[in-house]
Formats: sequence, C-alpha cells, structure tokens
Amino acid sequence: MLQWFLSLNPYIQVSLIVIAIVGLILTSCFGRLNLSFKGSRIALGRTNCTDCRKILVTKTTKYHKERDNAYSVVLRNQLNYTEQKIHEMSMSILKNYRSTLISGERVDENDENKQYILFSETLKNAMNMVKDEFRRAFKENGFVDMQDTEYREYLKDRVSSIITIIQEYLITIYPYNGMKLDHSLIGNIVTYDLINAFVYDIVDNAKAVAISANEKIIKLDQEFDSALEELAHS
Repeated sequence: MLQWFLSLNPYIQVSLIVIAIVGLILTSCFGRLNLSFKGSRIALGRTNCTDCRKILVTKTTKYHKERDNAYSVVLRNQLNYTEQKIHEMSMSILKNYRSTLISGERVDENDENKQYILFSETLKNAMNMVKDEFRRAFKENGFVDMQDTEYREYLKDRVSSIITIIQEYLITIYPYNGMKLDHSLIGNIVTYDLINAFVYDIVDNAKAVAISANEKIIKLDQEFDSALEELAHS
C-alpha cells in the first residue's frame, strides 16, 4: 500500500492527504455534535458541523487555487524572461553579422539588404528552436536542485547545446551560394562568449523563479496545515 502511494504523482499524494485530514476533521465535528445531543452542549463549542463544512470548503478551495497558480506561473515567467533574452541575443548576433561582413568585399546595397533580411529570417527560425530547447529544460526543471559544481557543468552543457543548435541551423539552412556570407564565418558571428552570457542569465533566472515558487508552495502547505489543525481544535 505504501509503495502504491509513493508511486503516485506528488500532487495526487497531497490531495489524498488533504482529503484524509478533512475526513478526520468532519469526524471530529460529528463526534462533538453527538456529545451535545447527550446533554453536553458545551462540548460542541462555537463551531458546529455546518461551520466546519463551510470553512473547510472555503479554505481547501483557496489552498488548491493558490497552489495551482503557483505552479502554473513558473513556466510562463521563465519563458517570458527567456523570450526577452533570446531577442537580445538575436540582436547581438545580427550586430556581429554586420560587423563581420562590413570589412569584406562590398556588394550592391539592395542586394546586401536582401541578404541581411534572409539571414535575419533564418536566424529567427534558429532562435525558435533555441526557445523550444529552453522550454523542454524548464519543464524538466532538473537543474533547480543541483549543487554548485553540478549546476556549473549543466550550464556549460547548455551553452554548448545552444551554440550547436544555432550554428548547425545557420550552416545547414542559410543559402550560401552567391551570398557574401561564407559558412566558415558563422563561428565569428555566433560566438561562445556571446551565447555563454545569455545562457547563464536565462538559466539562472529560471532557477530563481522555480525556487521562489517552491518556497511559496511550501509556505501555502504549512499555512493550510495550520489552518486545519486550528479548525480541528476549535
């Protein structure tokens, strides 16, 4: 029985525990009500069963709503910040594109603008893949509980994977034939230092958001437990 319970989703475990506690409180209410009918009305105190049900429903509904909300906003807040940083990353890469090509052979201005737009659109698609990669990592949230050494290694792996995604997409998809940009220059445009700074910033923020949400959920659990305990002894 214990193994079956431990195998359940943590959210389901909490829900079952809450239901059990609520049942115990209601049982307590009915027990005190029975005593009152036997002549000891003082035993019922100021809380009757109707009060118990109303208070329990209100507190339980509020608890689950706040807990669900704390979970649901984590990924949204993480991705909102990530989208902002991915945009900044794209602007920095485009700046490198400009500065890398400006020293080369000049071409017709209109043609140069067309090539810039084409590179920009190709980069945009690559950055959508980067966002998907971060979303996948955030859903797993395995980095949240990592200690310093393990976390730093994780960040290094993230940097390498993001660089690979962007560079390989640009090298594979961008049409280099007849273009001023040569695929050998991609490493000068999508640099380690540039990507490294953004990835560290994005993941550090995602970790802080997740930790803050976990702390809020723990506080909600404690407050709800205290409220149930107070109700049980009222």
